[in-house]
Amino acid sequence: MLTVGHIVQPKLLDCKPGTTIREAAAAMSAARCGSMVVRESGDVAGIWTERDALALDLGAEGILDTPISRVMSSPVKTIAADMPLGEAALRFKQEGVRHFLVTDGAGTVLGMVTQTDVVQNQGVEFFVHLKEVGAVMSGQPALLGAGVTVAEAAARMRSGRWDAVVVEAAGRFGILTERDIVRLIGEGRVATALGEAASFPLVTVAARDSLFHARKLFAEKRFRHLGVVGDGGELLGLVTYGDLLASIEQDYVRELQEALREQEERFRLSQHSLLLAEKVSETTLEGIMVTAPDGTIESVNPAFAQMFGYSHDELIGQNPRLFKSGRHAPGFYRRMRQALASSGEWVSEIWNRRKDGTLFPLRVKISAVREKDGALTNYVAAYVDISQQRQTLQGLRESEERLATLIEALPDAVFFKDGEGRWQIINTPAKRLFDLDGVAWRGKTDAELAALRPRLQEIHAACQASDERAWAQGGILHEVEVIPASEGKPRYFEVSKIPLFGEDGSRHALVILGRDATERREAEIALRRERDFTEAVLDTAGSLIAVLDRKGRVVRFNRTAERITGYAAEEVTGRHFWECFLPEEEGTRVSQVFERIMEGDIVPRYENHWLMKDGSRRLFDWSNAALRDGQGRVEYLITIGIDITERKRMEDELRHLNENLEQQVREEVEKNLRQERLLIQQSRHAAMGEMIGNIAHQWRQPLNALALLLANIKDAYEFDELDAETLDQSVEEGQRMIRRMSATIDDFRNFFRPNKKKVRFSVLQAVEDTLSILGASLKNHNILVTLEGEEDAVAWGYPNEYSQVLLNILSNAKEAILGRGNAEGRITIRLRTDGERIALAVRDSGGGIDEAIMAKIFDPYFTTKESGTGIGLYMSKIIVESNMNGRIEARNVEGGAEFTVSCPVAPPPGNGAAAG
Repeated sequence: MLTVGHIVQPKLLDCKPGTTIREAAAAMSAARCGSMVVRESGDVAGIWTERDALALDLGAEGILDTPISRVMSSPVKTIAADMPLGEAALRFKQEGVRHFLVTDGAGTVLGMVTQTDVVQNQGVEFFVHLKEVGAVMSGQPALLGAGVTVAEAAARMRSGRWDAVVVEAAGRFGILTERDIVRLIGEGRVATALGEAASFPLVTVAARDSLFHARKLFAEKRFRHLGVVGDGGELLGLVTYGDLLASIEQDYVRELQEALREQEERFRLSQHSLLLAEKVSETTLEGIMVTAPDGTIESVNPAFAQMFGYSHDELIGQNPRLFKSGRHAPGFYRRMRQALASSGEWVSEIWNRRKDGTLFPLRVKISAVREKDGALTNYVAAYVDISQQRQTLQGLRESEERLATLIEALPDAVFFKDGEGRWQIINTPAKRLFDLDGVAWRGKTDAELAALRPRLQEIHAACQASDERAWAQGGILHEVEVIPASEGKPRYFEVSKIPLFGEDGSRHALVILGRDATERREAEIALRRERDFTEAVLDTAGSLIAVLDRKGRVVRFNRTAERITGYAAEEVTGRHFWECFLPEEEGTRVSQVFERIMEGDIVPRYENHWLMKDGSRRLFDWSNAALRDGQGRVEYLITIGIDITERKRMEDELRHLNENLEQQVREEVEKNLRQERLLIQQSRHAAMGEMIGNIAHQWRQPLNALALLLANIKDAYEFDELDAETLDQSVEEGQRMIRRMSATIDDFRNFFRPNKKKVRFSVLQAVEDTLSILGASLKNHNILVTLEGEEDAVAWGYPNEYSQVLLNILSNAKEAILGRGNAEGRITIRLRTDGERIALAVRDSGGGIDEAIMAKIFDPYFTTKESGTGIGLYMSKIIVESNMNGRIEARNVEGGAEFTVSCPVAPPPGNGAAAG
């Protein structure tokens, strides 16, 4: 709908109150403007129009030099910018004016609108097409002679309430209008005769022409008056813009009334829709908030109030800034405003604050509500509390992490593929099995991996075919797959494949578990060959077969039955089978089935438990067949049983696994934690043993010296040489030795005290501390230790733990040297750094490490010593690689082995690093 605001003229012609009438008229004429606004101190004080010019007594002396403030109209009439043009046309008629100041809702002046603007922009083509000019003509024109002066004409126009007069001169017609009066005032020509002042010739239209044609001429010529002539060319009168507006008023009002009736009907329907919307808003679980364009909250639904902890009345009139959490940068809200301005919609996740101060996450969608003309009326925001959803996602992530930990801890190869056969998750045994170290395997199919590892092309093809069988079967598939090894000897894997389907039946994922069964399979093959030979001779049936007579007594019991039940055939033959095998609770049901069979109603399949000789139970799937006598009666029942105990157990275990997977993950994690605690405890015990041994080496010399001192005291006493001075010296020497031994204890205690946090520490100092502990032992065994390389390097980590790693490596080197029986040994410690990492290499002359076990030396419990624990190097690897972000490696060198420990260079002290 077109409003006044769409056609307002923002530029106003204005002047000060002291401006003369002559100056104002000249400015209006130059600007071709029909009005001038008078401003005082920036505010609009009045208006002077062309019609006001007619009110002047132009014959009065000095009238043209009168200040305009004395003749202006005040106050100035105003009209709202949002008023429709139809209502504006009525206001022009009611007020009898041709100019309105246009203001906004706050009273600010936006510009000017004229009667001409309304006529030009009003959609009245329908009305003006249907009417002729003669129907709206003003009547006989005011006719003045050419000799009448401008001042006299203005007086005649004022008394006759005319806005124009026709001037006749020498048989020609011209016209003098209000605008001409203003122009002549500005030029100071109010005494000029109309023959010179009027505009010639008078532009005319025929009385039979349509108002549409007249309106078009008004627009083209920029006139507000046209002469109207008859069929013979005679002048009948004048038609003006005002006549045009008045002529369409009645028709427009009638149309407006009809539109109002339609609007009332739409309003009734809208009220119904609003009622439904209100009910939806009240019952929805989403929080709904409606704000004004400036953000003021106008309404909220109950879910919103409950979500934020406020009452309805507390929220109305507030601003959404009330809920700001402080967790979002200003750019976050700037992007929100930009999105609303460009597309009218914004969707995101946001943190807000409840009334009690707690922060919580929400998903919010804000939509701008606009009128048909594009005017913004409201914002509507819908909020969904996603706290629970985030908690669920966090729990899912934690569950996935626990599952990943369990999968990695399993010794079996584990694979996860998606529905299209792309590899998604594998553990280390699976990676090692398919030689995938350094290969970008994730997201690839078996065919794509086969192209990267041609020697495994056949097994990848077999895996892919096996996958398809699992999908086709729709349930767990157990198979044996053969993996060729690098030395050509194949390895056998028992593979279980579990296909997972989506709700729509689509392939979702495939879980694959593979266990190396090579050794067991080889043993089984050898056993099966022997067993097959025996069973082929003794018994051809592989199932439990029993033959029963009409009374249920066993008449035949095959070897397989003997093997499964534990009974020899002689033990059960002639006895009722329910006495031997049936559990008490199944006796009635099975005996009823047997009676039905004996009556000729053969039950081909059923399941039940049998008691074995050792008291255990097993579940069998039975197939029945009857042998009949000559009269057709059932004489014997042949029942063939398949032991399905393990299958049922596995099905139950799988179901239990699916139902309790998370519990199993927790148990496995706890098991790993217990094992790690055990390793740590064992490591401590081993370290304690090492420490006691080293203390013994350190104390051996002081103890020998102390024993010698005591012997000297005794000898001096026996030979009467023990005087007070000698005794004091001996006591002082003994106390000095005891203090040295006490200091040794303190050194060892500090050495094995664990560090609480990472610090900067000297690697050279750590080496010297370690050698101070182990030095006596190495020296006693004639092992020479040399230190080469840079003067020092500062590392980042745990100095005591680092020293323990070095102590373990040096102790192993000592044991290796002593194990060779060498009279002398040598250990070389080399320190180097590249600016980012520090490498400390310990090389010994102990003969090196057997290449066959090189890959296992860091495994837990692996040891080559008779009394070793197998956890020293394992714990060293954990300390260096897991705790200090370093790396420990071993290799054989000429004459011995070399262990290299690398760790990060310490950051500068100014970066928050503590000194150690």
